Amino acid sequence: MRTRTTVVVAVLLAGCGNGRSVEQRQDEWLERMDAIDAEAVALRDEVVQGDISSVKAHARKLKGLVPTEGRPALVDTALAHLEEAGTVRDASQAVGELTQGCRACHAANHASLAMRDTPDTKPTAGAVAAEMERHRALVDGIWFTMIGGPPEALQDAVTVLDQGSLTAGMEVRRRLAPDLVLGPPAEAIDRRVHDLAHEIRDATWDHRPPLYADLLTTCASCHELAKTRGALTGTPPADPVAMNAHFVDIVTLELAVVGGELESGHAAAKALAKPPDDLPDAWKPSMGALTSAARAAAEAKDLDALGQATADVLVACGRCHTATGGGPKEAVEPPPGADAPEMAKHLYAAYWMGHGLLATNDEAWTRGAEALADAPLAAPGGVGAEDEARVHALAKQALPITEPTERAKAFGQLLSSCSPCHVALLNDP
Repeated sequence: MRTRTTVVVAVLLAGCGNGRSVEQRQDEWLERMDAIDAEAVALRDEVVQGDISSVKAHARKLKGLVPTEGRPALVDTALAHLEEAGTVRDASQAVGELTQGCRACHAANHASLAMRDTPDTKPTAGAVAAEMERHRALVDGIWFTMIGGPPEALQDAVTVLDQGSLTAGMEVRRRLAPDLVLGPPAEAIDRRVHDLAHEIRDATWDHRPPLYADLLTTCASCHELAKTRGALTGTPPADPVAMNAHFVDIVTLELAVVGGELESGHAAAKALAKPPDDLPDAWKPSMGALTSAARAAAEAKDLDALGQATADVLVACGRCHTATGGGPKEAVEPPPGADAPEMAKHLYAAYWMGHGLLATNDEAWTRGAEALADAPLAAPGGVGAEDEARVHALAKQALPITEPTERAKAFGQLLSSCSPCHVALLNDP
């Protein structure tokens, strides 16, 4: 039984077929279409993995597989853009274009795409494989519908996704908080994926490709964060789409400081130093401070300097949000309960203090600082005892601060104070 798209193209089975039977020609065509489908799906999956060189290689193979006769110009345009892609966002947008080209080709050739089985992925608390399979089913189901498959495939995929939440964690979470299921950043990325899934399902055909590109970019951002030792999952905000990659770079920068990853911080900072394309006029006056802070982060010689520059980036974002009336508006969540893993409390505190700078939210800053001022660190063997005391002292000092620049100094010190403990634990045999 075929596991991928099955296509029957009546118009291409007509004619003499050089002495071959209709059945032979049909089998040959189905094999070719399966190869095309497999190559296209592999290309899409490499976008999610963030491997641009592999994306380009698959695009070249796909170009050789797709018949030139009757091939829509949209397909050629998308493949050209894939070969020229320099970033994951570029590649994601080209994949969105490719779905339009595939759909046009299938329609022109009277193709019929058979319905595929929906994975039987039942909710299992803490099962990373099951949760990621839900996300894979979503990406695949949307793809299948967008290239010409029945709408039911998309609806089934969204239904599967709605059965659970993302529980994939990072190395630092496995080592420091093995019982932690979902922290605020991971909840945010899960909400983003769910929101996009429903937006795509409810959108018209013309609006689905860019939304699908946004979904792939979001997935790729999470996978990229997972590669960073000591990182915890982060996510883009819900709107606007243009700020997705921008926000992910900010989260990556914060996590790099906490995880002791100077090089990862430099890479994220360099990306932040480049303003988003088509920058709205209202944002332009605030970009100077952000660019300056990002460049300082990119040139930071140590984690202390990186932590301070990261906090300055957040303050610059907050000032822009204040000036434009934008930025995240999410309500501050209550702190974890007394029986929650200790690192869940640290994660909560760091997330909401950073959010306080980014969104100029006093409640977020205060709640985060209060949680961090008393949160113990249940590290084995007394690892990080001095670091814990320093973090508590800095959090208490940060509580009464109201001026953004002074808050930035305090938060920068807090971020860089987290990394020694994390690095020590991760390197502990």
